[in-house]
Amino acid sequence: MVAKGLSKMDPAGLPKVILVNTPGMDFKNEIQGYFKSQQETPIDENGIWYLPRKDGTTTYVSENFWNSIKADEELANINNIVNRFKTIFIRASEDDVISENTGETYKDVGFAKIHEIHGNHSFGKEEDRVNFLGVLDTSLAK
Repeated sequence: MVAKGLSKMDPAGLPKVILVNTPGMDFKNEIQGYFKSQQETPIDENGIWYLPRKDGTTTYVSENFWNSIKADEELANINNIVNRFKTIFIRASEDDVISENTGETYKDVGFAKIHEIHGNHSFGKEEDRVNFLGVLDTSLAK
């Protein structure tokens, strides 16, 4: 979804784009599958998903959101970003949300750099987060 907005931005003044844990082409099914695998993900009679967050809050997602996701547009949006901006891709090696096939999907896209960093989707362990921030800092400095 972010890729769609970025793909339409004017590159003037934006020296680079850094994508972190970007979903693959099957984003809708990946995300729905992840939340369905969680024990407490009710879906009401109106198709509203109640997604419990790790911080204790709940995110409400309507069926309109899921229906707006078009897998075939995702790669086109990513390619558009890469063609217009210096684009760096950072991905968690043990992502618990996004499919492990995502790295394979994007390997031929033409990113300026791809970093695969040890950690889960949120780089939840301190050492993983420190490593992620170091890569992010280096990427921003170049």
